Amino acid sequence: MAVGPFDEEDEATVVRQLEINLHAVIHGTKEAVRRMKPRGTGHIVNVASSAGKTGFPNLATYCATKHGVVGMSEAVRSELRGTGVEISVVMPGIVRTELATGLVETRG
Repeated sequence: MAVGPFDEEDEATVVRQLEINLHAVIHGTKEAVRRMKPRGTGHIVNVASSAGKTGFPNLATYCATKHGVVGMSEAVRSELRGTGVEISVVMPGIVRTELATGLVETRG
């Protein structure tokens, strides 16, 4: 999780966050749907973050990826209605660990 001003974030960091935080979840969700839908049952649990609903300073790209996970999950949930396959999104808050070093507290 790269922390820093949006306008100073290098392109490699942006691409890496998109690949790990969003593309991987899209890929995993597609694979799960392909296996569960024919069976008529299943439950996909995607992990986003409270950053999927709230913007945090110095985490613009990270927030964008987590918003993407939430939006994609909500859209796919609607597409799967009536198939027996469900989707949930877990959105944990920020935990005071090394990962969160340098974050500014934001009301959400």
